[in-house]
Amino acid sequence: MRVRAASGKDRGFTLIELLVVVAIIVIMVGLAGAQLMRGPDDVVREESEHLALLLRAAREEAILQGRVFAFGAGRESYRFLRLERNGRLKAASADELFRPRRMPPGIVIEGLQIEGAGEAAQDGVVFLPSGELPAFRIVLRSGGARWSVVGAPDGTIRAQAVS
Repeated sequence: MRVRAASGKDRGFTLIELLVVVAIIVIMVGLAGAQLMRGPDDVVREESEHLALLLRAAREEAILQGRVFAFGAGRESYRFLRLERNGRLKAASADELFRPRRMPPGIVIEGLQIEGAGEAAQDGVVFLPSGELPAFRIVLRSGGARWSVVGAPDGTIRAQAVS
């Protein structure tokens, strides 16, 4: 078998081809970097959406299990409580979904307001097995960005920007 030597034109890539490949790589890295860089507004929005999902899950668990669940919040953390058979509320620390959580760095829980609760709003939101839900608002803040998690008596829980 005989191997032919490559001619001068077939030996490698041209400068233009290399520049095009480098330009494509730079554009891809730039786009990936833009996706990774999030501002305070993005972080607090994502955290409020995550909290809204957890609160919806707690409400659904209360209905499915026929047990009272509760949500309690501090300034930098929150936790879910479950009514035990002995009549006491206990932190759901063994449950991966409802375990106590700390807020991401830079995000604080600015307030928890429950309609008609007055000072009792410090106790948190209670999810009844009947599905009843008080109207509530949990405000999260990171720098100047503020988002809230809003619960309505019809059972809807959603995240929204604070204007």
